Amino acid sequence: MKRVTQLNRIIIVLTLVAGTTSLPTLAAPAQINRYTDTRRPLEQRHAEITQLGKQGDAQSVQTLMALGNSDAYTRVKAIESLGKVGPHRAGLAKSRNGGTDIAAYLRDKLHHPEPGVACAAIQSLVRIEGTNALDDVRAFLGRNRERIDGFQSVVLPLGVKALAGIDDPRSVKLLEREIDEVVKPIQEFEYGSHIVGALARLGRMEGRAVLTSYASWLQSQVPANNPMVAEYIRAKREEALEAAERIGNPVQQGGVR
Repeated sequence: MKRVTQLNRIIIVLTLVAGTTSLPTLAAPAQINRYTDTRRPLEQRHAEITQLGKQGDAQSVQTLMALGNSDAYTRVKAIESLGKVGPHRAGLAKSRNGGTDIAAYLRDKLHHPEPGVACAAIQSLVRIEGTNALDDVRAFLGRNRERIDGFQSVVLPLGVKALAGIDDPRSVKLLEREIDEVVKPIQEFEYGSHIVGALARLGRMEGRAVLTSYASWLQSQVPANNPMVAEYIRAKREEALEAAERIGNPVQQGGVR
């Protein structure tokens, strides 16, 4: 009995030391099992997990975090749903009952080895932290340029997509950096298309200049002796020019920033 008591004390101390990224109170196993039970339709479980994020109370947040810490297939959906808890305003990334730092939890998940978990975390973090997540996105894009699992072609576009949700001129600069440091050196044209799409969604005039410059570079990459490749690159150039034109057209863009 004495050994059990000592062990319990150790567990309590470790829980306190773990800080705000750990769960204040672990969700009951029965509550978590409801969302991991493969006998229940996946669509239904996903819908219920999404609802937990919309509710945003402390118990719902704890359940989502517990799911995110599990090996369940639904953990990605749980991390996505944490992005629905707080409003899209910097500094308000906490549950309405307080005490649970969702932003810290998500920042920890950015380093998760599974691509789906890390990508869900960056998108949720941007939703609840806004411009406060810019440095996180910058670091996320930088360290995922090369991955042991080879999934950089999956992770980087989702990082860029998240960046498109931060309406700030610094987002444009980060996207321009990706063009200069990733797309151009290795002619990663498909990644370039994702960046073009992100610049178009941002709709900032700074982005128009980046797009026209990128289109000019693409033109310089058109080979003279390979018609198939030439046609492919010209299509990418037209894509960039069309995106720039949409930014310059307030009617199409819905207002230029």
